[in-house]
Amino acid sequence: MIAIGVPITDRAGRFYSSVVIQAPVFRFSLDDAEKYIPLLREAARDLSTLVED
Repeated sequence: MIAIGVPITDRAGRFYSSVVIQAPVFRFSLDDAEKYIPLLREAARDLSTLVED
């Protein structure tokens, strides 16, 4: 199993949740997964604007 995640934080920078992708290693390599890190970070930033303090 390959999994990569990034944190979703509130406005104060406190951990709230996470965005994660995962797949079996025979379908998804670590190199493939790492290509999604910028998209995961962008999604986490967008979601963090919805988190109330």
